[in-house]
Amino acid sequence: MDRSTSTGVVGIERGEIVEKKADAQAGYIYKIRSITRDGIISRWMEAVNAGVNEYKGEPPVRNKYQYSIGDEVNYFMFDDGRGMIVGKARRDLE
Repeated sequence: MDRSTSTGVVGIERGEIVEKKADAQAGYIYKIRSITRDGIISRWMEAVNAGVNEYKGEPPVRNKYQYSIGDEVNYFMFDDGRGMIVGKARRDLE
């Protein structure tokens, strides 16, 4: 794909975490099954906060938020299946 090729409109979708594995750079990476579009499963993707340094305690230890299999999340995904998790989807808000 060259720089002038469009990937189409990319929007925020809702999905469910179906696979999770440890990753040296991101902490964890995930595969997501789309709830918005039937039959779509992502490639491995990381959460937006994977690049944020979050430390806790004294001495500080790395503390990354992680998702569990079955969690509903909001995410975006490009045509090639790559994307990022934006955050956990909440159903308790009115």
